[in-house]
Amino acid sequence: MILDKLKFLREKLGQNAEESSLAELTLWEKQIKEAMIMEDLRQHEGVKKLLEGANGWLKKFDIELSTNQQLTQAERDRFFDRKEMFIWLIGLFDTNYLSSIEKDIDDNLNQ
Repeated sequence: MILDKLKFLREKLGQNAEESSLAELTLWEKQIKEAMIMEDLRQHEGVKKLLEGANGWLKKFDIELSTNQQLTQAERDRFFDRKEMFIWLIGLFDTNYLSSIEKDIDDNLNQ
């Protein structure tokens, strides 16, 4: 588990580690815990439906923006604002960055 690796890295660095290294470990731990919570939430049926709906709306917005040549600039702006809102919502549940953190931990453990 990634938290176990992080704990091992913290022990490996010890108390004499640079302040910036310890701060980075603390940040990684916070990000990992938040991602684990979001991953758990993503498994709930209500959140699944919410994300499916958000992805559906994004597709509708893309189709409307690419096919409707009669949209005014104000209408186009509203579509883009709504897209940003749904992209943000979907992004809350994106935990792909965990693999990057885990790689960084592994790289540090192998030094």
